[in-house]
Amino acid sequence: MGDKKGSHAKYSNGIRIVIIPIHSTIAKGTLKSILIQAGIELNEFLGLL
Repeated sequence: MGDKKGSHAKYSNGIRIVIIPIHSTIAKGTLKSILIQAGIELNEFLGLL
């Protein structure tokens, strides 16, 4: 469920909305912000890689 506007995509599960930049690399602080918005712990994310 993503909407794209410019260089960012907006995803929602009906409860949370997460804005993701569409770039080849994402800065560490930006990734941390995305994970917080999504309600995902860093260890959980790393386990999905």
